[in-house]
Amino acid sequence: MVLVSGPVDLPPPEGVTPIRVESAEQMYNAVMQGVHDCDVFIATAAVADYRPVQIHKEKIKKHGSDLTLRLTPNPDILRSVAALKDGPFTLGFAAETHAVTEHARAKLEDKRLDAIAANLVGDERGGFARDENALTVIWPSGERHLGMQDKRQLAYRLLDVIEPLLSNPENS
Repeated sequence: MVLVSGPVDLPPPEGVTPIRVESAEQMYNAVMQGVHDCDVFIATAAVADYRPVQIHKEKIKKHGSDLTLRLTPNPDILRSVAALKDGPFTLGFAAETHAVTEHARAKLEDKRLDAIAANLVGDERGGFARDENALTVIWPSGERHLGMQDKRQLAYRLLDVIEPLLSNPENS
């Protein structure tokens, strides 16, 4: 199992080979280089949608006038993996603040994913920086809600949901 990750303070899980990257472009290249060797691709978080066109090596000093930053889109890693001919089963995540199922289903269809795991963020329970969460797992022919629980347990339940989808996505 391989984990392509940006800068984090967490150690990789046991048995996982980490590939550390610093930029969205490096992440895209690392994923696209290794994705043909995997059966399942799970994208747990999106990288920034845009990056600066010009990167300054030194601090930009304030000059008392407006500053305009030109941005260019980063490659969409999840969309690129999902578009591969004979690519892996592709599951994305959708962190939403409202209309969770509707927004997640739209993302599933737009990016042509095999499945998506959607969660509500910004509420009192679950979401980022919390020990528990809930997910709604959606695939083209169905969905399943996984209630609030410890994130480690939730990860195992997510695998239980997607395992039958790997062999027969239409009947699960």
